[in-house]
Amino acid sequence: MPDPNFPRRPDNMPASRGRPRGARNKLATRVLQDLLTVWDEPVSEESEVTKGLAALRVMAVEDPSASYTALRIRFSPANSMSAP
Repeated sequence: MPDPNFPRRPDNMPASRGRPRGARNKLATRVLQDLLTVWDEPVSEESEVTKGLAALRVMAVEDPSASYTALRIRFSPANSMSAP
């Protein structure tokens, strides 16, 4: 038997008690904005190299067969990855 205290929509379907529409996208957008802010920061005040570029360079040297390659595959269009 339906719960009489549970709110219902005009089409008589139960109203959702879940996350508000768009909340997940709002959080993901915010996280990506914060990530980009840190990514674009210079390594030091006098440097033109960003933290993101420095991180990629370290990853390419220290772990080219796993993390760096996985990152390249993830952000490359299908079947277009060239040799490192």
